[in-house]
Amino acid sequence: MIARVKILLPYSFFIPDNVVLHNIDFRTGEYDVSIYPPIQNLQNIHDMGITSTVPLIEISKNLRNNNIQIPNEVITVESKKTIEMNVLQIDFKKSDFDRTKDVNIYDPSKKVIFEVANKFINIVRSLSKASFIKPLSPDCIWMQEYLTDKEEELEPEESNKKLIYECKASWCKRSIPLDKNRPIILDNKYHNMVEIKV
Repeated sequence: MIARVKILLPYSFFIPDNVVLHNIDFRTGEYDVSIYPPIQNLQNIHDMGITSTVPLIEISKNLRNNNIQIPNEVITVESKKTIEMNVLQIDFKKSDFDRTKDVNIYDPSKKVIFEVANKFINIVRSLSKASFIKPLSPDCIWMQEYLTDKEEELEPEESNKKLIYECKASWCKRSIPLDKNRPIILDNKYHNMVEIKV
C-alpha cells in the first residue's frame, strides 16, 4: 500500500523543462520511501492571500491533481523555458497502514513525513546555497492519500480514511494610522482545518 503525501512549498524551483529528474528512493524505519522531483501547482498564488475568498482547504484539495506542467517563458535557464515547481510529492510504502478514522492518527506520523521532506529540502538548500529555503513544518498546506500498490484509489470503507486534507496558515496585517501619535495596529489571522475522506 502507498501513503502519498503532497506538500505545497512556500517557495518555487525553476527547472529547465527538458531536464529529466529522478526519484530519491530509500528506507526509513518501517517505510520504503520515494521522494519525487517537485511538481507544479497550478493554483493562483493570490488564492492564498489574506483577502482571498477561496477556502484554504480547497487549495489543499487541488494538490491532488497536478499532472499538467506549463513551461514558463519569462524565467529561462540558458535561454530555455523553465517549469515552476512548488509541490513536493513523497510516497511511503508498506504492507498496510493504520487508517483509523481519527484526525489525531497519522500513518506515517507528521513527524516522519516532515523529517523526510526536510531531508530533501536541506539537500536542495545546501547544493543551491539558497538561504531563502527554510525547513517545512506541518503548519502548511498539504494532503495525504492512501493508494493501492498499483497507485489506484482505495474502495470506500466506513471505518478507514483514504484521504486527508490539511491546511494551516497565518497572516499579519499592519494598519498605519493617519495620526502619528496612535500606535500601529496589528491584526493576526490564523486558519487551521483538517478534512478526512473515507
